[in-house]
Amino acid sequence: MKKHLENSKGSIIAFCFIMGTIVIMLAISTLTIYTNDFIAVISNGDAVKAYYLAEIAVEETLWEIMKTTETLIFLYFSDLKEHKVNYLKDKGKETYQEYHPLIFNNYLQSHLINKLTTYKKQNNHPFLDYGHSHRYEVDLKYDVLQKIVIIEGTGIYNNARKKVKLELVLPYQIQEGIDAYDLPSTKIYPLKISGYHQIVL
Repeated sequence: MKKHLENSKGSIIAFCFIMGTIVIMLAISTLTIYTNDFIAVISNGDAVKAYYLAEIAVEETLWEIMKTTETLIFLYFSDLKEHKVNYLKDKGKETYQEYHPLIFNNYLQSHLINKLTTYKKQNNHPFLDYGHSHRYEVDLKYDVLQKIVIIEGTGIYNNARKKVKLELVLPYQIQEGIDAYDLPSTKIYPLKISGYHQIVL
């Protein structure tokens, strides 16, 4: 063996073998790093699209709830005006009852909180330019203790899943001062976003 290594032909062959092995190992390592990086970039792109789908789900539901609460506020003030007019008409009569303003929370309870399940939805393939299968889902809950509506949107693109949670403080009524007819003046504070979270799945 020593004779072959000292031989010029043997040393060239050994050198070429070692260099070839090093080059092959470097090529395989580079290819592995490139492939892993490419897979990570693709996976990150899928996660971004899934997150976007979750955001769309939450924003669509938020928009619908905002329209509903706005309609309820207008309906409440219309009914309140009629209620005050009827009270003032009856005030001159001998048998009239004490004035009690309408309660806005009853409107919310009957027209929104009791119907939260109607806002739940699932939309498959909402975007034509997304190549892989995708969808979003919306789930709603009402927290009675904190008096907030929780909207959870889940976006799914390819194998990536992202979830977004939005917490809403519903409009609420406050009696503040006296109006021109010596009746309690009512203010309604609008819908407010109290929390926004990305949930790790």
